[in-house]
Amino acid sequence: MKNKYYDVSAVREAIHAAPVPSISTPFLKNGEIDYKSLATYTDFLVESGAKALLLTPGDSHFAVLGDEEQLEVNRVVVDACNHRAMVIGAADRMYYNRMVEFAEKYRDFGGDLLIPFAPDWCSYTTDDTLVEYYKACGKVAPTMLLSCNCGGLSNRIYDSVGPENGIVAVKDDKALPYGTKALPHIRDKMAYLSGGRMETFLYYAPYGADGYLAVFARAFPDVDKRFWSAYNNGDLAGAVKIIEDYEIAFFDWCSANGVHWDSGIRGMIEIAGLAPRYTRHPFTHITDEQIEKLRQFLKEKKVI
Repeated sequence: MKNKYYDVSAVREAIHAAPVPSISTPFLKNGEIDYKSLATYTDFLVESGAKALLLTPGDSHFAVLGDEEQLEVNRVVVDACNHRAMVIGAADRMYYNRMVEFAEKYRDFGGDLLIPFAPDWCSYTTDDTLVEYYKACGKVAPTMLLSCNCGGLSNRIYDSVGPENGIVAVKDDKALPYGTKALPHIRDKMAYLSGGRMETFLYYAPYGADGYLAVFARAFPDVDKRFWSAYNNGDLAGAVKIIEDYEIAFFDWCSANGVHWDSGIRGMIEIAGLAPRYTRHPFTHITDEQIEKLRQFLKEKKVI
């Protein structure tokens, strides 16, 4: 049976239905992947109302995972989700043959949509080689492009691919205002998921963004739900206030306390009782002292 997410409308529906959380691969303190927490965390995200779950080379820390570990993380998420939401899987920096093989395995255990992330070194790829790479993946599984791949995808690439090649969506990770020039080449044929902030989505919504990658939905989903409700009800002032009171305040807190924003999100996930905050060396994690300060911040914001 053909994967229903080859239909762009099905992808749009999933990413517009609710804020989209990305999955932070959980690790034990010794650096081993915590697959048990990964499964229970996936279940939490689905039960909290997410209609699409996102694995990414970045947030999911695939840079510190081997090929088989990347595949297993994808498999655990797909199994735990059990078709209750659309799973967007990912693979990090695999050359053509490895990427196609990975996509085949991902398809075979029931993955929905896949982000292929091409290797890059000294601008050694071209638009033509990347188009060929993405089309090969699209033949195997519905494919989502990541805009930051190889330094940033050109509009020529977006013009050269589409649903007829199995390429049905774009996740935009580039800084503002990249999307304002890219969206006219995307929105009429592919779904568009904006980068990881409410603020970014609000900027791109008039240009045709379908949904956004949510920060608080990864630990405290009610914050993003309130934003999404305000936006969809036309209460832009209310949506902006939530951005200022929570999202901007959180990133400002991270900067003021010397905490990498990803470590801060992982800290929130631990405070919520969902998974440990650790990652693999040489990546860093939030300290015991910092996590107590984060806990106080969240209490002051009445998140907990």
